[in-house]
Amino acid sequence: MQIEFACTSCPLIVMARILKIFTSHTHSLGLIRLHYFKGEKHKYTLSVNKKMSPFLIYRGGKREERSPEGLIMTISMENKLGEGSMVARPISNIVFIIAMQTEALPLVNKFELTEDPNSLFPKNVPWVRYNGKYKDLNVNIVCPGKDAILGVDSVGTVSAALLTYASIQALKPDLIINAGTAGAFKAKGASIGDVYLASDVAFHDRRIPIPVFDLYGVGLRQACCTPNVIKALNLKVGKLSTGDSLDMCPLDEASIMKNDAVIKDMEGAAVAYVADLLKVSVIFLKAVTDIVDGDKPTAEEFLQNLAAVTAALDEAATKVVDFINGKCLSEL
Repeated sequence: MQIEFACTSCPLIVMARILKIFTSHTHSLGLIRLHYFKGEKHKYTLSVNKKMSPFLIYRGGKREERSPEGLIMTISMENKLGEGSMVARPISNIVFIIAMQTEALPLVNKFELTEDPNSLFPKNVPWVRYNGKYKDLNVNIVCPGKDAILGVDSVGTVSAALLTYASIQALKPDLIINAGTAGAFKAKGASIGDVYLASDVAFHDRRIPIPVFDLYGVGLRQACCTPNVIKALNLKVGKLSTGDSLDMCPLDEASIMKNDAVIKDMEGAAVAYVADLLKVSVIFLKAVTDIVDGDKPTAEEFLQNLAAVTAALDEAATKVVDFINGKCLSEL
């Protein structure tokens, strides 16, 4: 049995609802096709068979097989490219989202930024914004600040998502750069001090073992395409995996391995989720402080290398900004 539907919004959510209804009641169901239209234009067809193997059929009937993760990433990128307003004009306003002020302050000094005394953020939040002009760019560095009770940096996905949303609303950036430190895997060729540009990002600790919801939990999203940056600056490239713990339990490790991630942080995928939601391009610049599959305890290695690796991050971030200056998104 084959059944077909059409929708004009939220195709993944619609498909999830269709699956919930039909797979539990129809044993002879072979294939579901959901045709997604934007206005009167057919964008793509999402097909799912009984084994939950989705693929995309593009306009003109051209079919391309995709994994579930690849499907979500392709839809995400198509939505971003559909906006298209920034592709043809030079980038003028960038926002760095940086979790720890230790990581941020060298860049604040390098770009000669000053702390904004009249914050655009809501009153009584600890978020900090540094701002200034660097070459032809308006540069903002925002940090979640210190926890009001414990006085430590407000690291993790919740603070990162809130700060990204508030920064986009208040500062209207052309591009977000999520810069910071990360763990990495020796088995993937990483070393302490390496600086990576993430190709795409996903969560490794949002486990929802229900069809389609499992893909939502992983939340795979692609970073802004930067082939020219990578080539010019000779940066390493790898997938970034995000979770709210510094250490890594066996279930997290299995998810990271499944996603084929090279680097691991506590903010990236949350920043990506909000940026994708609000259609702002984002790149991820991560410097390696600790080897996750090494012999040293993660926390000890992280603290030992933080200062030196922050210097490497500072150098790479400056080169990235120098490259961005005067260019359009399509030239990155």
